[in-house]
Amino acid sequence: MKQFLTNGITKLNYNFNRINPRSSFKYVLNKFPSKKLICAEVGVYKGINAKSMLKTGRIEKLYLIDKYKDYRDYNEEWITQEDLNNAKKEMLNKLKEFDNIVFIEKDSLIAFDELPELDYIYLDANHSYEYTKREMVLYFNKLKKGGVMGGHDVCAGFSKECEGVTRAFVEFCYENKLKPFLCNNDWWVEKD
Repeated sequence: MKQFLTNGITKLNYNFNRINPRSSFKYVLNKFPSKKLICAEVGVYKGINAKSMLKTGRIEKLYLIDKYKDYRDYNEEWITQEDLNNAKKEMLNKLKEFDNIVFIEKDSLIAFDELPELDYIYLDANHSYEYTKREMVLYFNKLKKGGVMGGHDVCAGFSKECEGVTRAFVEFCYENKLKPFLCNNDWWVEKD
């Protein structure tokens, strides 16, 4: 595994002027230069990333998955139910101009059953190791051949904030013999 960590990761040093759209989505736009994309975002929060993807004009359909409920095993204890309610209101207001979105207000481990095959999936919900690993396994199976699954919060140095996501990502890539990509704090893999 140590050799995989040092030799297997492709670290991309793109000069992205903005964080949004995320690095993994920019990769998808370049990979499919003229295709209208069917995508999902798991962990929508205030809708900033969703709006940035929609503004590209390249989304045929975007499935937004977030249950907006406080729960014990979530790894970010500073977020209250009131914060989540306000984030949902902000997201709905921010995305009201778009008619190509489907909002699924359910737990991500249940909501994946409602999705078609996807070109791109972005995971940025619960950051615990166990939850992230389960999401990676489930959602990777929703990708079309050649599709891309990405996410956020992979950090060098294994900070507490990113520890679960980083561990799940490294293990998932290793176990599935996937070539991992990293840029900024974004990660992604392709389905062959």
